[in-house]
Amino acid sequence: MTGAQTPGARIQLNRVELASLLDSLVPGAMRAEQIPGAVVSVVSGGETVFQRGYGVADLKTGRRMNADSTIVRIGSISKVMTAVATAQLADRGRIRLDADVNQYLRSVKVPQTFRAPITARHLLTHTAALDEIRPGTQAERSQELLSLADFLRPRLVRFAPAGAGTAYSTYGITLAGLLVEDVSGLGFEDYLRRNVWLPLGMQHTSIAVPASHRGLVANPYDVENDKPVDAPWEWYHTTPASSVNSTAADMARFMIAQLGGDSVVLSRRMRSEMQRRQATMHPMLPGYGFGWQELMLNGERGVEHGGDVAGFSSLLTLLPDRGVGIFVASHREGSDLRFTVSRGIANRFFPDVTPATPVVSMHATAAEASAAVARYAGHYRANSVCHSCASPRGVHETDFVVNHDGT
Repeated sequence: MTGAQTPGARIQLNRVELASLLDSLVPGAMRAEQIPGAVVSVVSGGETVFQRGYGVADLKTGRRMNADSTIVRIGSISKVMTAVATAQLADRGRIRLDADVNQYLRSVKVPQTFRAPITARHLLTHTAALDEIRPGTQAERSQELLSLADFLRPRLVRFAPAGAGTAYSTYGITLAGLLVEDVSGLGFEDYLRRNVWLPLGMQHTSIAVPASHRGLVANPYDVENDKPVDAPWEWYHTTPASSVNSTAADMARFMIAQLGGDSVVLSRRMRSEMQRRQATMHPMLPGYGFGWQELMLNGERGVEHGGDVAGFSSLLTLLPDRGVGIFVASHREGSDLRFTVSRGIANRFFPDVTPATPVVSMHATAAEASAAVARYAGHYRANSVCHSCASPRGVHETDFVVNHDGT
């Protein structure tokens, strides 16, 4: 099947057309950002319809990017895998999503700062209101990495009642990883390996890359003065939120499981629960599922998550109603290549057919316009910050002032 598709229908993307599109789109985007290497995988109709490496994994040796075997860092996409592990425990009756997590935690306890307890649902939907205490989330070398319990124990600070709003939380997902450890009795990586990665055939996915796979890892590169430069390998104490490494082929296997029915990893019911809207700041704004962020892409509802670490950018996008998943990873932290690719695929196969919203002329006076927006005036502060840190006033803050003319 080729060209634009009927809205909402599950489809099988045309492999030839997809390859032609990406073989033009990806190299151009790489040149525009001076990116040495990238990998892409696309799934549709329950199978991988495209996976390819572009450019090099190692500038010194010329080793090519390979979608099957080149290991890349996926950064915060790790949060989705942690959500899968936590949801799996609920699926198997080991935890209740709406129970106080202190019932299950053995290594640490969440402080009872507020009457309402924190639940697993709060952790997975970024509504636990745990403070994002920075710096201190990274180690200088692997030998200095703290256990999840030792890292979290002195840092569990609540800044608001759970469920009061959304605030993207590395700490919340890291605590979910510790919950997995305490309930299962396994180390976090060991749990994922046994219960998610190996059952799905994800042979090249890990947190601590085994010695046998180290020669497959892409070197991290960022760009300075329009030239690629070596980037450091970052070591995070917040491993469930930050530290998974994988390949494009393995991520295709993960996407297929997330788009299918019942699987060895999650039931159909729990998979749907992960992807539906669980929390949002406003009904008209994108919200969160379990680990996933909502998006509207050319009128199609989807879920996605990005990842950024030194030397790498990545993006995992699912369009569940279409049965389509897209994974993109490249060198250069903060790169736009991933969005160019995912949006390029959407524009080709799912062009936006939503009718344009008509512009209505209000003909309001300046006084009427000022009164209409006056309720939005005030001092605003980002919520995904360290509330307990002594940061200078004005950092992550802004003032919204209504002028007399209504602007």
